[in-house]
Amino acid sequence: EATTEQAFEDADTDGDGLISLAEFTAWYTSSGSAGTGAGADPNAGAGAQEVFVQDDAPDIDMNQARWLLNLDKFSLGELLDTLVEAAPEGVLAKTAFMQAMLNLVRLGGNLTQNSQLNRALELAEQIYDEFAGYDEDVGVDFANLTSGLSLLCTANMAAKVSFAFTIYDVDGDGLVSFDELVEYLASVFKVLFVTSPELRSQMDLDMSADELAHSTASQAFTEAGLDVRTRIGKAEFSTFVERGLGV
Repeated sequence: EATTEQAFEDADTDGDGLISLAEFTAWYTSSGSAGTGAGADPNAGAGAQEVFVQDDAPDIDMNQARWLLNLDKFSLGELLDTLVEAAPEGVLAKTAFMQAMLNLVRLGGNLTQNSQLNRALELAEQIYDEFAGYDEDVGVDFANLTSGLSLLCTANMAAKVSFAFTIYDVDGDGLVSFDELVEYLASVFKVLFVTSPELRSQMDLDMSADELAHSTASQAFTEAGLDVRTRIGKAEFSTFVERGLGV
């Protein structure tokens, strides 16, 4: 509870008792980009087993999510290679995704207890389900899930946005569409909502990740005087993402 209360205080920069989208994402990018540092245990000094066993322990936060999934141990490129191999047709089936995440967790070496491993797999499944919605049979788009998960790597935000742009620029012409911007923003929000549930519940908005992404992208295009049929380059993509996330 103390961890959640501190996170809320850190995020609520204007002190109005509510967390706006801008405050939420600014808090995420300031605390989540650098993470706890490669190899760092977010539970150090507290007793790792107690953190995952006590009933009054916070369910999850950004640093715990990164550490549990061992994404503090892998680069953006290594994450990409792992998930590409699991999605030869561009779609991640749940079983293939879970196996890929299990491989990363085992290779990373952060976890030493079965309770931690179980929690890591539960978290991976929660993230997958957030992307799959109500129809897991069709799988999840590789680009969306990979770009969303990249938020938990320790690269800075600019590198993550550049990484996402490369994934969505499938034909390599240096341009992406309005819909692809929406997909990336939705991927960001989905991962944020799963890995920061307590803060998510304090936000003063009632929209799904997809609805929020579409609204955010639409506003960015409107303010820039662009038609939604306009394809944008990396610089505009980065600007729109940063503006949309309030960073």
